[in-house]
Amino acid sequence: MTVEQHFEPEVGAIAAARHFVAEAVDGNPRVDDVVIVTSELVSNVVRHAVTPLVVKVVRDHMIRIEVSDGSSILPAVEELAESYRGLRLIEAASDGWGVELTETGKTVWVEFLPQTPGLLKGEPSPS
Repeated sequence: MTVEQHFEPEVGAIAAARHFVAEAVDGNPRVDDVVIVTSELVSNVVRHAVTPLVVKVVRDHMIRIEVSDGSSILPAVEELAESYRGLRLIEAASDGWGVELTETGKTVWVEFLPQTPGLLKGEPSPS
């Protein structure tokens, strides 16, 4: 299953994206991790990129969240010291993440495997 939604770079987009993603992964034991990471990614777009964005959820054997924006500036821990806590949260709550340049900007992706313990619950997810 793949769903996506477009958002404007407004503070309200953060809560709207959380709701959209929570619905898309409802019933998955990693839902809390997915929602908090999505919130962080969308917050970064609203705060730094300030461009329209697309949140895409791919749900098959794992969950993949993609947040695309119109900025080609890549997130870098050294350059975004104030966002470092957010990047650490993304690393801790997910099973992998990365950034890909696109023709129109960039896409930050995050993956969540079902068998990995969730950050917020600290318990293994059922297989």
